[in-house]
Amino acid sequence: MRKLLLLILLIFPFISINAQQYSLYNTRTLFDSFENPSQKAFIPDSSRRFAISFLPTFGFNAALGGPVVATVRSLMNDDDLNSAELQIGKNKSSRLFANMNTYLLMFRLYSSLKGDEELGLSWQLRSDNQAIITNETIAIFDDYARFSQSQNSNIFNNEAYSQNFHQLSLSYRTNMTKDMGIGLKMSYLSGIAYNQLKISESRLAIDRDADYFDLYLNGKFKTNFFYDSIGSNFVSPGFKNPGMAVSASMNYQLPGGWYLLANLKDVGFINWNKKSSVYIVDRNIAINNASANDADDRLVDELDYDSSYEQKGFTTMINGKAELLINKKFSHYQPSLLFSKNLFYKGADIALLNNLNFNKLNFGLSATYNTSNILQVGSQFLLKSPNAEFFIGSDQSFKSISELRALIKDEPAKGYPGISFYMGFSMKFGYVIEHHENANRIHDFNTGMGFFERMLRRIGIRL
Repeated sequence: MRKLLLLILLIFPFISINAQQYSLYNTRTLFDSFENPSQKAFIPDSSRRFAISFLPTFGFNAALGGPVVATVRSLMNDDDLNSAELQIGKNKSSRLFANMNTYLLMFRLYSSLKGDEELGLSWQLRSDNQAIITNETIAIFDDYARFSQSQNSNIFNNEAYSQNFHQLSLSYRTNMTKDMGIGLKMSYLSGIAYNQLKISESRLAIDRDADYFDLYLNGKFKTNFFYDSIGSNFVSPGFKNPGMAVSASMNYQLPGGWYLLANLKDVGFINWNKKSSVYIVDRNIAINNASANDADDRLVDELDYDSSYEQKGFTTMINGKAELLINKKFSHYQPSLLFSKNLFYKGADIALLNNLNFNKLNFGLSATYNTSNILQVGSQFLLKSPNAEFFIGSDQSFKSISELRALIKDEPAKGYPGISFYMGFSMKFGYVIEHHENANRIHDFNTGMGFFERMLRRIGIRL
């Protein structure tokens, strides 16, 4: 069954690594200000004027949820595929996701006291991967005799995609009123690799007397992924697979201490170049001697066979989201309720975020439930001052620890497979942002202007 795992890895080239890091929402960190563009990153009269992440801020989140979990655990732990307890004929499916969101660079400046205006520049590396797998798809590799003699229609209609790209962004935020802030993030996208498989029609015919089954599949497989050319696209952005995206954000301070944050995030597309390929899947796969031990390997070999294809470009949407967060502060405790819905792909999350603040220390605990029927429990530690911040956390803390413990001790892991981790560090530098009545220096006559202020004035930005 190692061939089956290899086939999945071919569909998801970067599966080992858009983690959400929901616990960082409304923390007013540098990361929060880029993910939610209406959020402030600076505190006048306390913060310095420029903010930068000296190290990459990275995060990844992967999990498999659904009825297939027990069967996959058996395969992972014992290299034995046993689908005896997996229901078939009930229209049941499972979902796999593996997402990464890494900010290689974040730079932000406070541009004006009027409206608390901020400008930002960022460079992200993102990987979004999802698969919807029917129970029957797993069961056919184990024992074809579980299926009925009559024709079985559309029980192998699976979907999977993997999209990997650079995202270069400019962001701007300001206050519309004293209670409402807005933000905009405009992004250029540079595609790295894309794979998509969609089976829209399938049939299975069985003849137990002849120990034979015939599998029909109809669908498409789109890809631009070529192992001999991926290196340069991965390291640096380019123009072979261009795209655009936009994020719009609004926050509002309601009466009674309630706080509202709304995002329309990363609505955009990538145009994959004309050297990409679209494979037409329209074929019958006949497996003789189907009860033999090597029948599953022969089936994988047949599935890996390239059918007819057309070399052409195509356009895909990235995984944009609509989000709404409601927050209320009770002294040191801040609970938040967050709804997040994918706009162009299947999937949604609802998260309860709990943060305890003690001066510079922040402790977070989150519970996230998604449409894969996975409940993720995460935790976070944040050290934050007006001019420096460090955070480390996981969207699946207990699950990640148990997976790592099982790996280190070489023991079978339990429950659904999943792992998550994120970490970041940033600092602020330059002159302290001062209101004029509190200022210790006269801006226009100060001769100790720093390098960044001189550079920005040359392009017309006066601080």
